[in-house]
Amino acid sequence: MPTMGTALEICFFGYEEQKRKYVKKPVLAEWLGCIGITEPNAGSDVGNLKRTAVRKGDYYILNGTKTWITYAQVADVGIIFFQTFGLLGW
Repeated sequence: MPTMGTALEICFFGYEEQKRKYVKKPVLAEWLGCIGITEPNAGSDVGNLKRTAVRKGDYYILNGTKTWITYAQVADVGIIFFQTFGLLGW
């Protein structure tokens, strides 16, 4: 279920502030969530991601494109997977 998957990812990997802000509404089905994984030449294999995220202060600059994100057009919140070269991206 897209709402629970997004909330679960935030519960496991998010900061406390992100958990407070983004978990309740998807769990209560007030928000629809999405998860962006699929890339050209990698499909949905998270171990083979090629798109990168580079830290710039408190933010990350995302480089590259995803080929498909289910519910992206209508989602209220989303998790997008990018390679951070072994660094924790949260």
